[in-house]
Amino acid sequence: MPREVFLEITSGEGDLPGSQAVRKAGWLEVVEADEETALQASLRRDLDQGEAAAIALAKSLAADLLLIDERQGRSVAESLGLEVKGTLGALLMAKNEGLVDPLRPVLERLRQEGAWISDDLLRVVFEAAGEVPGESTSGH
Repeated sequence: MPREVFLEITSGEGDLPGSQAVRKAGWLEVVEADEETALQASLRRDLDQGEAAAIALAKSLAADLLLIDERQGRSVAESLGLEVKGTLGALLMAKNEGLVDPLRPVLERLRQEGAWISDDLLRVVFEAAGEVPGESTSGH
């Protein structure tokens, strides 16, 4: 994870969903860039610092997958040939790999902690996960 993204998640006002888990993740490698790459500088014209750093790092590592939620960042990453997934896509992958089952409590907790997930998107994810949608979770 680029240092810029780590700092976006773990510092500042409030406590973003998952920030404590990111702080404590011993397996997570935070990469400090020696210098800003030309690609990163170019990306910062349209994206925030964290998104630009994440996309530049993914390109430099020839990463198999980039986790990014922001629509504009996803679009730019895809235009550069990167495969992208958002939080919900990553959780769906985890469910398909047997790492999370069922998915509903995880998504409910995300919403309780402040993540905005529309009811329509939840229905799509539950359907893809093979889970019966049932009642709305926290009504966001």
